[in-house]
Amino acid sequence: MLKNIGLIILCNLLMYFIIMIVTKINKRKRNKYSTEKKKDMKIEELSEKVNELEKKLFIQDILNHVNIERENNEKIYYINKIIEKYEDEPIGYYFRGNLYVKFEKYEEAIKDFDKTIQIDNNYKEAYRGKGVCLSRQGYYYEAIQNYKKAIDIDEKYEVVYYNMGICYSRLKKYTKAIESYTKALDLDENDISAYYNRGRNYSRITRYEEAIEDFTKAIELEKFDDRLYYNRGIAYSLLEKHEEALEDYKKAIDINQDFEDVYYYAGFSYYLLEEYYEAMEYFTISLEINSEYEQAYYGRALANLKVDNYEEAIKDLNEVIYLNDQNAKAYYKRGLALDNLQKYEEAIKDFTKAIELDYKDENIYYNRGTSKSLMRDLQGAKEDLTTALTYNTEEFRIYDVRGMVNLELKEYEESIDDFTSSLNLLQSSISYYYRGLAYYELKQYDNAISDFTKSIEIDPDDLRAYQNRGDAYCNIGNYDEAIKDFAMVSQLEKELK
Repeated sequence: MLKNIGLIILCNLLMYFIIMIVTKINKRKRNKYSTEKKKDMKIEELSEKVNELEKKLFIQDILNHVNIERENNEKIYYINKIIEKYEDEPIGYYFRGNLYVKFEKYEEAIKDFDKTIQIDNNYKEAYRGKGVCLSRQGYYYEAIQNYKKAIDIDEKYEVVYYNMGICYSRLKKYTKAIESYTKALDLDENDISAYYNRGRNYSRITRYEEAIEDFTKAIELEKFDDRLYYNRGIAYSLLEKHEEALEDYKKAIDINQDFEDVYYYAGFSYYLLEEYYEAMEYFTISLEINSEYEQAYYGRALANLKVDNYEEAIKDLNEVIYLNDQNAKAYYKRGLALDNLQKYEEAIKDFTKAIELDYKDENIYYNRGTSKSLMRDLQGAKEDLTTALTYNTEEFRIYDVRGMVNLELKEYEESIDDFTSSLNLLQSSISYYYRGLAYYELKQYDNAISDFTKSIEIDPDDLRAYQNRGDAYCNIGNYDEAIKDFAMVSQLEKELK
Protein backbone atom coordinates (compact mmCIF):
# COMPACT_ATOMS: atom_id res chain seq x y z
CA MET A 1 0.00 0.00 0.00
CA LEU A 2 2.86 2.42 0.93
CA LYS A 3 4.51 1.58 -2.37
CA ASN A 4 1.33 2.57 -4.26
CA ILE A 5 1.04 5.89 -2.31
CA GLY A 6 4.66 6.71 -3.18
CA LEU A 7 3.93 6.03 -6.84
CA ILE A 8 0.90 8.35 -6.74
CA ILE A 9 2.97 11.19 -5.15
CA LEU A 10 5.73 10.79 -7.73
CA CYS A 11 3.24 10.83 -10.61
CA ASN A 12 1.56 13.97 -9.20
CA LEU A 13 4.94 15.75 -9.02
CA LEU A 14 5.67 14.81 -12.60
CA MET A 15 2.27 16.13 -13.66
CA TYR A 16 2.97 19.40 -11.86
CA PHE A 17 6.28 19.93 -13.66
CA ILE A 18 4.78 18.98 -17.02
CA ILE A 19 1.89 21.42 -16.53
CA MET A 20 4.38 24.17 -15.61
CA ILE A 21 6.32 23.52 -18.80
CA VAL A 22 3.12 23.53 -20.86
CA THR A 23 2.13 26.88 -19.30
CA LYS A 24 5.49 28.47 -20.13
CA ILE A 25 5.31 27.20 -23.67
CA ASN A 26 1.83 28.65 -24.10
CA LYS A 27 3.17 32.09 -23.11
CA ARG A 28 5.62 32.01 -26.01
CA LYS A 29 3.09 31.41 -28.80
CA ARG A 30 3.99 34.73 -30.52
CA ASN A 31 7.21 33.32 -32.02
CA LYS A 32 7.70 32.62 -35.71
CA TYR A 33 5.26 30.25 -37.45
CA SER A 34 7.79 27.42 -37.86
CA THR A 35 8.78 27.67 -34.21
CA GLU A 36 5.13 27.80 -33.16
CA LYS A 37 4.38 24.65 -35.14
CA LYS A 38 7.18 22.74 -33.40
CA LYS A 39 6.02 24.02 -30.06
CA ASP A 40 2.43 22.97 -30.87
CA MET A 41 3.68 19.47 -31.59
CA LYS A 42 5.50 19.43 -28.27
CA ILE A 43 2.37 20.64 -26.54
CA GLU A 44 0.39 17.80 -28.10
CA GLU A 45 3.00 15.24 -27.08
CA LEU A 46 3.14 16.61 -23.57
CA SER A 47 -0.64 16.71 -23.37
CA GLU A 48 -0.77 13.07 -24.40
CA LYS A 49 1.75 12.21 -21.71
CA VAL A 50 -0.25 14.17 -19.16
CA ASN A 51 -3.42 12.35 -20.19
CA GLU A 52 -1.66 8.99 -20.05
CA LEU A 53 -0.27 9.74 -16.61
CA GLU A 54 -3.66 10.94 -15.47
CA LYS A 55 -5.22 7.70 -16.74
CA LYS A 56 -2.61 5.54 -15.01
CA LEU A 57 -3.07 7.42 -11.75
CA PHE A 58 -6.83 7.16 -12.00
CA ILE A 59 -6.76 3.42 -12.75
CA GLN A 60 -4.20 2.75 -10.02
CA ASP A 61 -6.33 4.66 -7.54
CA ILE A 62 -9.42 2.66 -8.54
CA LEU A 63 -7.55 -0.65 -8.25
CA ASN A 64 -6.37 0.34 -4.79
CA HIS A 65 -10.02 0.83 -3.81
CA VAL A 66 -10.91 -2.53 -5.35
CA ASN A 67 -8.22 -4.26 -3.31
CA ILE A 68 -9.41 -2.58 -0.11
CA GLU A 69 -13.15 -3.23 -0.54
CA ARG A 70 -14.56 -6.50 0.75
CA GLU A 71 -18.01 -6.46 -0.81
CA ASN A 72 -18.21 -7.71 -4.38
CA ASN A 73 -20.69 -5.02 -5.39
CA GLU A 74 -18.32 -2.33 -4.14
CA LYS A 75 -15.45 -3.80 -6.14
CA ILE A 76 -17.58 -3.79 -9.31
CA TYR A 77 -18.73 -0.24 -8.52
CA TYR A 78 -15.16 1.05 -8.61
CA ILE A 79 -14.20 -0.89 -11.74
CA ASN A 80 -17.26 0.57 -13.49
CA LYS A 81 -15.78 4.02 -12.89
CA ILE A 82 -12.87 3.09 -15.18
CA ILE A 83 -15.32 1.98 -17.88
CA GLU A 84 -17.42 5.14 -17.50
CA LYS A 85 -14.40 7.38 -17.90
CA TYR A 86 -12.55 5.34 -20.52
CA GLU A 87 -15.32 3.47 -22.34
CA ASP A 88 -13.21 3.03 -25.47
CA GLU A 89 -10.30 1.55 -23.52
CA PRO A 90 -10.05 -2.27 -23.05
CA ILE A 91 -8.50 -2.20 -19.59
CA GLY A 92 -11.68 -1.53 -17.59
CA TYR A 93 -13.58 -4.36 -19.24
CA TYR A 94 -10.62 -6.68 -18.73
CA PHE A 95 -10.35 -5.92 -15.00
CA ARG A 96 -14.09 -6.27 -14.52
CA GLY A 97 -13.97 -9.60 -16.36
CA ASN A 98 -11.27 -10.78 -13.95
CA LEU A 99 -13.45 -9.79 -11.00
CA TYR A 100 -16.38 -11.73 -12.43
CA VAL A 101 -14.10 -14.78 -12.75
CA LYS A 102 -13.26 -14.51 -9.04
CA PHE A 103 -16.98 -14.28 -8.26
CA GLU A 104 -17.62 -17.32 -10.54
CA LYS A 105 -19.91 -15.23 -12.77
CA TYR A 106 -18.47 -16.68 -15.94
CA GLU A 107 -21.08 -15.50 -18.45
CA GLU A 108 -20.65 -11.88 -17.35
CA ALA A 109 -16.88 -12.32 -17.43
CA ILE A 110 -16.97 -13.67 -20.98
CA LYS A 111 -18.98 -10.63 -22.13
CA ASP A 112 -16.34 -8.32 -20.68
CA PHE A 113 -13.47 -10.30 -22.21
CA ASP A 114 -15.26 -10.24 -25.57
CA LYS A 115 -15.64 -6.46 -25.25
CA THR A 116 -11.94 -6.20 -24.42
CA ILE A 117 -11.06 -8.19 -27.55
CA GLN A 118 -13.47 -6.13 -29.65
CA ILE A 119 -11.59 -2.98 -28.66
CA ASP A 120 -8.14 -4.58 -28.90
CA ASN A 121 -7.95 -7.96 -30.63
CA ASN A 122 -4.31 -8.35 -29.55
CA TYR A 123 -5.16 -8.30 -25.86
CA LYS A 124 -3.73 -11.75 -25.04
CA GLU A 125 -4.82 -11.66 -21.39
CA ALA A 126 -8.47 -11.37 -22.46
CA TYR A 127 -8.21 -14.55 -24.55
CA ARG A 128 -6.65 -16.29 -21.55
CA GLY A 129 -9.42 -15.00 -19.25
CA LYS A 130 -12.13 -16.16 -21.63
CA GLY A 131 -10.42 -19.54 -21.88
CA VAL A 132 -10.47 -19.87 -18.09
CA CYS A 133 -14.21 -19.12 -18.01
CA LEU A 134 -14.98 -21.66 -20.72
CA SER A 135 -12.79 -24.29 -19.06
CA ARG A 136 -14.51 -23.87 -15.70
CA GLN A 137 -17.87 -24.31 -17.42
CA GLY A 138 -16.67 -27.55 -19.00
CA TYR A 139 -16.25 -26.17 -22.54
CA TYR A 140 -12.73 -27.45 -22.92
CA TYR A 141 -12.46 -27.43 -26.71
CA GLU A 142 -13.66 -23.82 -26.85
CA ALA A 143 -11.25 -22.88 -24.06
CA ILE A 144 -8.36 -24.39 -26.00
CA GLN A 145 -9.26 -22.32 -29.07
CA ASN A 146 -9.02 -19.13 -27.00
CA TYR A 147 -5.72 -20.21 -25.46
CA LYS A 148 -4.37 -20.82 -28.96
CA LYS A 149 -5.36 -17.27 -29.96
CA ALA A 150 -3.41 -15.95 -26.98
CA ILE A 151 -0.40 -18.01 -28.10
CA ASP A 152 -0.72 -16.61 -31.64
CA ILE A 153 -0.20 -13.19 -30.07
CA ASP A 154 2.58 -14.31 -27.72
CA GLU A 155 4.08 -17.76 -28.28
CA LYS A 156 5.98 -17.47 -24.98
CA TYR A 157 2.84 -17.03 -22.88
CA GLU A 158 3.70 -19.78 -20.34
CA VAL A 159 0.53 -19.83 -18.24
CA VAL A 160 -1.61 -20.44 -21.33
CA TYR A 161 0.29 -23.63 -22.17
CA TYR A 162 -0.29 -24.74 -18.59
CA ASN A 163 -4.02 -23.99 -18.86
CA MET A 164 -4.22 -25.88 -22.14
CA GLY A 165 -2.68 -28.86 -20.37
CA ILE A 166 -5.53 -28.81 -17.85
CA CYS A 167 -8.13 -28.76 -20.65
CA TYR A 168 -6.52 -31.62 -22.58
CA SER A 169 -6.31 -33.63 -19.37
CA ARG A 170 -10.02 -33.10 -18.67
CA LEU A 171 -10.74 -34.26 -22.23
CA LYS A 172 -8.63 -37.38 -21.48
CA LYS A 173 -6.21 -36.39 -24.24
CA TYR A 174 -3.29 -37.13 -21.98
CA THR A 175 -0.54 -37.06 -24.61
CA LYS A 176 -1.69 -33.60 -25.73
CA ALA A 177 -1.77 -32.50 -22.10
CA ILE A 178 1.82 -33.70 -21.64
CA GLU A 179 2.88 -31.72 -24.73
CA SER A 180 1.28 -28.56 -23.32
CA TYR A 181 2.90 -28.95 -19.90
CA THR A 182 6.23 -29.60 -21.62
CA LYS A 183 5.87 -26.29 -23.51
CA ALA A 184 5.12 -24.54 -20.23
CA LEU A 185 8.23 -26.08 -18.65
CA ASP A 186 10.37 -25.05 -21.63
CA LEU A 187 9.41 -21.48 -20.74
CA ASP A 188 9.63 -21.89 -16.96
CA GLU A 189 11.69 -24.84 -15.75
CA ASN A 190 10.75 -24.11 -12.13
CA ASP A 191 6.98 -24.45 -12.53
CA ILE A 192 6.15 -26.96 -9.78
CA SER A 193 2.51 -27.30 -10.82
CA ALA A 194 3.49 -28.11 -14.41
CA TYR A 195 5.79 -30.93 -13.24
CA TYR A 196 3.05 -32.19 -10.92
CA ASN A 197 0.35 -32.20 -13.59
CA ARG A 198 2.60 -33.63 -16.28
CA GLY A 199 3.51 -36.40 -13.84
CA ARG A 200 -0.15 -37.19 -13.24
CA ASN A 201 -0.77 -37.40 -16.97
CA TYR A 202 2.22 -39.70 -17.45
CA SER A 203 0.66 -41.95 -14.80
CA ARG A 204 -2.65 -41.96 -16.66
CA ILE A 205 -0.97 -43.43 -19.75
CA THR A 206 1.02 -45.90 -17.60
CA ARG A 207 4.37 -44.16 -18.14
CA TYR A 208 5.10 -44.45 -14.44
CA GLU A 209 8.88 -44.04 -14.60
CA GLU A 210 8.50 -40.66 -16.30
CA ALA A 211 5.78 -39.72 -13.82
CA ILE A 212 8.18 -40.47 -10.97
CA GLU A 213 10.85 -38.26 -12.61
CA ASP A 214 8.41 -35.35 -12.75
CA PHE A 215 7.20 -35.79 -9.17
CA THR A 216 10.83 -36.04 -8.05
CA LYS A 217 11.71 -32.78 -9.86
CA ALA A 218 8.71 -31.08 -8.25
CA ILE A 219 9.81 -32.36 -4.82
CA GLU A 220 13.28 -30.89 -5.39
CA LEU A 221 11.59 -27.51 -5.88
CA GLU A 222 9.04 -27.91 -3.07
CA LYS A 223 9.78 -30.43 -0.32
CA PHE A 224 6.70 -29.73 1.78
CA ASP A 225 3.83 -30.59 -0.56
CA ASP A 226 2.13 -33.82 0.56
CA ARG A 227 0.45 -34.28 -2.85
CA LEU A 228 3.82 -34.74 -4.55
CA TYR A 229 4.91 -37.59 -2.29
CA TYR A 230 1.41 -39.11 -2.45
CA ASN A 231 1.31 -39.18 -6.24
CA ARG A 232 4.87 -40.45 -6.53
CA GLY A 233 3.91 -43.17 -4.07
CA ILE A 234 0.99 -44.21 -6.26
CA ALA A 235 3.31 -44.39 -9.29
CA TYR A 236 5.67 -46.64 -7.30
CA SER A 237 2.69 -48.78 -6.25
CA LEU A 238 1.63 -49.21 -9.87
CA LEU A 239 5.18 -50.36 -10.65
CA GLU A 240 4.76 -52.83 -7.75
CA LYS A 241 7.60 -51.09 -5.88
CA HIS A 242 5.68 -51.20 -2.63
CA GLU A 243 8.58 -50.45 -0.27
CA GLU A 244 9.39 -47.23 -2.17
CA ALA A 245 5.70 -46.38 -2.26
CA LEU A 246 5.45 -46.77 1.52
CA GLU A 247 8.39 -44.40 2.03
CA ASP A 248 6.58 -41.72 0.04
CA TYR A 249 3.24 -42.30 1.74
CA LYS A 250 4.91 -41.91 5.13
CA LYS A 251 6.60 -38.66 4.02
CA ALA A 252 3.21 -37.36 2.90
CA ILE A 253 1.78 -38.30 6.30
CA ASP A 254 4.62 -36.43 8.05
CA ILE A 255 3.50 -33.29 6.20
CA ASN A 256 -0.26 -33.85 6.52
CA GLN A 257 -1.53 -36.15 9.25
CA ASP A 258 -5.15 -35.71 8.12
CA PHE A 259 -4.75 -37.02 4.58
CA GLU A 260 -7.00 -40.11 4.73
CA ASP A 261 -6.19 -41.27 1.18
CA VAL A 262 -2.50 -41.60 2.02
CA TYR A 263 -3.25 -43.86 4.99
CA TYR A 264 -5.49 -45.95 2.75
CA TYR A 265 -2.82 -46.43 0.09
CA ALA A 266 -0.16 -47.13 2.72
CA GLY A 267 -2.48 -49.81 4.11
CA PHE A 268 -2.94 -51.24 0.64
CA SER A 269 0.85 -51.38 0.13
CA TYR A 270 1.25 -53.29 3.39
CA TYR A 271 -1.55 -55.61 2.25
CA LEU A 272 0.27 -56.35 -1.03
CA LEU A 273 3.46 -56.98 0.96
CA GLU A 274 1.41 -59.54 2.96
CA GLU A 275 1.88 -57.54 6.17
CA TYR A 276 -1.80 -57.74 7.03
CA TYR A 277 -1.80 -56.44 10.60
CA GLU A 278 0.16 -53.33 9.58
CA ALA A 279 -2.30 -52.88 6.72
CA MET A 280 -5.18 -52.99 9.19
CA GLU A 281 -3.54 -50.29 11.33
CA TYR A 282 -3.36 -47.85 8.42
CA PHE A 283 -6.87 -48.63 7.21
CA THR A 284 -8.08 -47.98 10.76
CA ILE A 285 -6.35 -44.57 10.94
CA SER A 286 -7.90 -43.66 7.60
CA LEU A 287 -11.32 -44.53 9.05
CA GLU A 288 -10.66 -42.46 12.16
CA ILE A 289 -10.23 -39.45 9.87
CA ASN A 290 -13.20 -40.35 7.67
CA SER A 291 -15.69 -42.79 9.16
CA GLU A 292 -17.48 -43.12 5.80
CA TYR A 293 -14.44 -44.15 3.77
CA GLU A 294 -15.87 -47.10 1.86
CA GLN A 295 -12.57 -48.31 0.35
CA ALA A 296 -10.84 -48.31 3.74
CA TYR A 297 -13.51 -50.59 5.23
CA TYR A 298 -13.15 -52.85 2.22
CA GLY A 299 -9.34 -52.90 2.48
CA ARG A 300 -9.47 -53.76 6.18
CA ALA A 301 -12.00 -56.51 5.41
CA LEU A 302 -9.60 -58.04 2.87
CA ALA A 303 -6.79 -58.00 5.44
CA ASN A 304 -9.06 -59.66 8.02
CA LEU A 305 -9.99 -62.36 5.50
CA LYS A 306 -6.29 -63.09 4.94
CA VAL A 307 -5.73 -63.76 8.66
CA ASP A 308 -9.01 -65.74 8.99
CA ASN A 309 -10.75 -63.05 11.08
CA TYR A 310 -14.03 -63.80 9.35
CA GLU A 311 -16.32 -62.15 11.90
CA GLU A 312 -14.31 -58.89 11.76
CA ALA A 313 -14.26 -59.05 7.98
CA ILE A 314 -18.05 -59.37 7.95
CA LYS A 315 -18.40 -56.30 10.20
CA ASP A 316 -16.31 -54.21 7.81
CA LEU A 317 -18.15 -55.52 4.76
CA ASN A 318 -21.45 -54.69 6.44
CA GLU A 319 -20.21 -51.08 6.64
CA VAL A 320 -19.20 -51.11 2.98
CA ILE A 321 -22.65 -52.35 1.96
CA TYR A 322 -24.34 -49.79 4.24
CA LEU A 323 -22.38 -47.01 2.51
CA ASN A 324 -22.85 -48.48 -0.97
CA ASP A 325 -25.41 -51.23 -1.44
CA GLN A 326 -24.35 -51.55 -5.10
CA ASN A 327 -20.82 -52.71 -4.24
CA ALA A 328 -20.89 -56.19 -5.76
CA LYS A 329 -17.39 -57.12 -4.56
CA ALA A 330 -18.42 -56.48 -0.96
CA TYR A 331 -21.27 -59.01 -1.25
CA TYR A 332 -18.89 -61.51 -2.84
CA LYS A 333 -16.25 -61.13 -0.14
CA ARG A 334 -18.87 -61.30 2.63
CA GLY A 335 -20.13 -64.47 0.97
CA LEU A 336 -16.62 -65.95 1.23
CA ALA A 337 -16.42 -65.06 4.93
CA LEU A 338 -19.84 -66.62 5.60
CA ASP A 339 -18.85 -69.71 3.62
CA ASN A 340 -15.74 -70.12 5.79
CA LEU A 341 -17.98 -69.87 8.87
CA GLN A 342 -20.10 -72.67 7.32
CA LYS A 343 -23.07 -70.32 6.96
CA TYR A 344 -23.72 -71.62 3.49
CA GLU A 345 -27.28 -70.39 3.03
CA GLU A 346 -26.28 -66.80 3.85
CA ALA A 347 -23.19 -67.14 1.68
CA ILE A 348 -25.32 -68.24 -1.28
CA LYS A 349 -27.55 -65.16 -0.83
CA ASP A 350 -24.52 -62.86 -0.96
CA PHE A 351 -23.03 -64.61 -3.98
CA THR A 352 -26.41 -64.32 -5.72
CA LYS A 353 -26.65 -60.60 -4.90
CA ALA A 354 -23.18 -60.01 -6.31
CA ILE A 355 -24.16 -61.80 -9.52
CA GLU A 356 -27.34 -59.70 -9.77
CA LEU A 357 -25.09 -56.63 -9.57
CA ASP A 358 -23.20 -58.00 -12.59
CA TYR A 359 -20.13 -59.27 -10.74
CA LYS A 360 -19.58 -62.40 -12.79
CA ASP A 361 -16.49 -64.57 -13.16
CA GLU A 362 -15.43 -68.17 -12.57
CA ASN A 363 -14.70 -67.57 -8.89
CA ILE A 364 -18.14 -66.41 -7.84
CA TYR A 365 -19.92 -69.23 -9.67
CA TYR A 366 -17.38 -71.72 -8.34
CA ASN A 367 -17.88 -70.56 -4.76
CA ARG A 368 -21.67 -70.44 -5.01
CA GLY A 369 -21.61 -73.88 -6.63
CA THR A 370 -19.45 -75.23 -3.80
CA SER A 371 -21.79 -73.75 -1.17
CA LYS A 372 -24.80 -75.25 -2.95
CA SER A 373 -23.14 -78.66 -3.01
CA LEU A 374 -22.59 -78.45 0.75
CA MET A 375 -26.29 -77.56 1.12
CA ARG A 376 -27.05 -80.68 -0.98
CA ASP A 377 -28.44 -78.64 -3.86
CA LEU A 378 -26.49 -80.81 -6.27
CA GLN A 379 -28.25 -79.82 -9.47
CA GLY A 380 -27.89 -76.12 -8.64
CA ALA A 381 -24.23 -76.70 -7.81
CA LYS A 382 -23.66 -78.43 -11.14
CA GLU A 383 -25.27 -75.54 -13.03
CA ASP A 384 -23.04 -72.98 -11.28
CA LEU A 385 -19.88 -74.99 -11.83
CA THR A 386 -20.75 -75.43 -15.50
CA THR A 387 -21.23 -71.65 -15.77
CA ALA A 388 -17.86 -71.12 -14.05
CA LEU A 389 -16.21 -73.15 -16.80
CA THR A 390 -17.60 -70.80 -19.45
CA TYR A 391 -15.35 -68.12 -17.91
CA ASN A 392 -12.27 -70.29 -17.45
CA THR A 393 -11.68 -73.77 -18.88
CA GLU A 394 -8.17 -73.99 -17.42
CA GLU A 395 -9.12 -74.15 -13.72
CA PHE A 396 -8.66 -77.72 -12.42
CA ARG A 397 -10.54 -77.16 -9.15
CA ILE A 398 -13.81 -76.43 -11.01
CA TYR A 399 -13.57 -79.77 -12.82
CA ASP A 400 -12.78 -81.51 -9.52
CA VAL A 401 -15.80 -80.13 -7.67
CA ARG A 402 -18.16 -80.73 -10.59
CA GLY A 403 -16.73 -84.23 -10.84
CA MET A 404 -17.59 -84.82 -7.16
CA VAL A 405 -21.10 -83.42 -7.72
CA ASN A 406 -21.60 -85.72 -10.72
CA LEU A 407 -20.40 -88.60 -8.57
CA GLU A 408 -23.07 -87.73 -5.98
CA LEU A 409 -25.66 -87.48 -8.78
CA LYS A 410 -24.53 -90.94 -9.98
CA GLU A 411 -23.59 -89.48 -13.34
CA TYR A 412 -20.39 -91.49 -13.39
CA GLU A 413 -19.36 -91.04 -17.01
CA GLU A 414 -19.58 -87.26 -16.66
CA SER A 415 -17.67 -87.50 -13.39
CA ILE A 416 -14.87 -89.41 -15.12
CA ASP A 417 -14.72 -86.78 -17.86
CA ASP A 418 -14.42 -84.01 -15.26
CA PHE A 419 -11.60 -85.67 -13.34
CA THR A 420 -9.81 -86.50 -16.59
CA SER A 421 -10.00 -82.80 -17.56
CA SER A 422 -8.63 -81.86 -14.14
CA LEU A 423 -5.77 -84.36 -14.42
CA ASN A 424 -4.84 -82.94 -17.81
CA LEU A 425 -4.25 -79.65 -15.99
CA LEU A 426 -2.72 -80.96 -12.75
CA GLN A 427 -1.73 -84.44 -11.57
CA SER A 428 -3.29 -84.67 -8.10
CA SER A 429 -4.03 -87.54 -5.71
CA ILE A 430 -7.58 -86.21 -5.16
CA SER A 431 -8.48 -86.32 -8.86
CA TYR A 432 -7.11 -89.86 -9.26
CA TYR A 433 -8.91 -91.00 -6.10
CA TYR A 434 -12.34 -89.66 -7.11
CA ARG A 435 -12.02 -90.84 -10.70
CA GLY A 436 -11.17 -94.22 -9.24
CA LEU A 437 -14.45 -94.10 -7.27
CA ALA A 438 -16.39 -93.36 -10.48
CA TYR A 439 -14.72 -96.30 -12.25
CA TYR A 440 -15.50 -98.46 -9.22
CA GLU A 441 -19.21 -97.55 -9.39
CA LEU A 442 -19.21 -98.51 -13.07
CA LYS A 443 -17.58 -101.83 -12.04
CA GLN A 444 -14.50 -100.98 -14.11
CA TYR A 445 -12.31 -102.35 -11.34
CA ASP A 446 -9.02 -102.48 -13.24
CA ASN A 447 -9.31 -98.78 -14.10
CA ALA A 448 -10.31 -98.06 -10.51
CA ILE A 449 -7.27 -99.97 -9.17
CA SER A 450 -4.99 -98.07 -11.57
CA ASP A 451 -6.31 -94.68 -10.35
CA PHE A 452 -6.18 -95.64 -6.65
CA THR A 453 -2.57 -96.77 -7.18
CA LYS A 454 -1.63 -93.42 -8.77
CA SER A 455 -3.34 -91.59 -5.92
CA ILE A 456 -1.28 -93.59 -3.39
CA GLU A 457 1.94 -92.84 -5.28
CA ILE A 458 1.27 -89.12 -4.88
CA ASP A 459 -0.06 -89.39 -1.30
CA PRO A 460 1.13 -92.62 0.42
CA ASP A 461 -0.80 -91.77 3.61
CA ASP A 462 -4.29 -91.65 2.07
CA LEU A 463 -5.97 -94.59 3.79
CA ARG A 464 -9.17 -94.08 1.73
CA ALA A 465 -7.26 -95.00 -1.43
CA TYR A 466 -5.93 -98.21 0.20
CA GLN A 467 -9.42 -99.09 1.44
CA ASN A 468 -11.08 -98.63 -1.94
CA ARG A 469 -8.27 -100.34 -3.84
CA GLY A 470 -8.62 -103.26 -1.45
CA ASP A 471 -12.35 -103.41 -2.22
CA ALA A 472 -11.61 -103.33 -5.96
CA TYR A 473 -9.09 -106.17 -5.60
CA CYS A 474 -11.74 -108.20 -3.78
CA ASN A 475 -14.18 -107.63 -6.64
CA ILE A 476 -11.73 -109.13 -9.15
CA GLY A 477 -10.76 -111.96 -6.77
CA ASN A 478 -7.24 -110.76 -6.01
CA TYR A 479 -7.51 -111.32 -2.26
CA ASP A 480 -3.78 -111.32 -1.55
CA GLU A 481 -3.43 -107.73 -2.76
CA ALA A 482 -6.67 -106.81 -1.00
CA ILE A 483 -5.33 -108.14 2.32
CA LYS A 484 -2.18 -106.07 1.91
CA ASP A 485 -4.25 -102.91 1.36
CA PHE A 486 -6.53 -103.58 4.32
CA ALA A 487 -3.45 -104.21 6.49
CA MET A 488 -2.09 -100.85 5.37
CA VAL A 489 -5.39 -99.21 6.33
CA SER A 490 -5.11 -100.69 9.83
CA GLN A 491 -1.53 -99.48 10.15
CA LEU A 492 -2.42 -95.93 9.07
CA GLU A 493 -5.39 -95.83 11.45
CA LYS A 494 -3.09 -96.77 14.35
CA GLU A 495 -0.64 -94.05 13.37
CA LEU A 496 -3.43 -91.50 13.30
CA LYS A 497 -4.59 -92.33 16.85
